[in-house]
Amino acid sequence: MIKRLLDISAVTASLILAAAPATASDDTAGMMRFCKLGAKDAPQAIYACTTVLENGDPSLKQEALLSRGLAYTSRRWYAQALADFDALVKLNPKMSGAWNSRGWVYLKTGRPREALADFDRALSLEKGEKYMINREAALKAIAEAQ
Repeated sequence: MIKRLLDISAVTASLILAAAPATASDDTAGMMRFCKLGAKDAPQAIYACTTVLENGDPSLKQEALLSRGLAYTSRRWYAQALADFDALVKLNPKMSGAWNSRGWVYLKTGRPREALADFDRALSLEKGEKYMINREAALKAIAEAQ
């Protein structure tokens, strides 16, 4: 069923993009629009982000990894999401959203101590209520596990 959804989304994205001008930058820009859908339309986003990562401008790699990781997370495809977020924190260790997103996957997969470390890293890079809320969730999960 999931493969069928991805196939349908791939065809839809291809048909829409086929109507656009055929320059390489236009194709990449079109795919990035779909890639940015992230969790809003995960199958299209996963297909588009993968296409951008394989064929697109290297300057779009961070955004494509983050968007695809979020799309994977929304589908509960945590192993794939974790791979994207791992690549993202290696590519840009100063990106707080990458650490926060990876921490969320750790939390959802029963690894609260690793989640806490990532949330702390995100907070060290950028103060924000969302990171504090996630940090508190990790602390609660650790306490409940003991």
